[in-house]
Amino acid sequence: MLEIPPDLTSEHKRLRGDVGNERLIAPAISTRELERLCEGDEHLRELLQATFVQCARYTEDVARFLQVEAKGRTAKESGEYHEIDEKRTRTHNATIDSINILARELTRHGRDGSWVTNLAGNRAAYMKFALTLTFDRMQK
Repeated sequence: MLEIPPDLTSEHKRLRGDVGNERLIAPAISTRELERLCEGDEHLRELLQATFVQCARYTEDVARFLQVEAKGRTAKESGEYHEIDEKRTRTHNATIDSINILARELTRHGRDGSWVTNLAGNRAAYMKFALTLTFDRMQK
């Protein structure tokens, strides 16, 4: 029996397509470059570590969401889909905040935080950055 896929918003469909896109190979700025920018400043290093942790949490939530989404209508009817989608959204918002705070503090400390301008105002760009930064970090 063929199951009808869940009814998704156009934004979510676009984000889902972005997750599967092979162009997601490298983040806007590498973990090595971010570490270099934070060298010698304990505050920046702590913010960077917090950003890495937040990006990893978001990556985990996206993976869980896609697993639940694959269950189709059953997950939607049980409420599991909506629950994980809300959690993913909250984590996404916290990840955006973490990335923005890091970039702002880099700039405030005389370091290059301009890379964040490529993400500004684009939730999908932040998503790509968080996922690719996590994978870049895992490959170290």
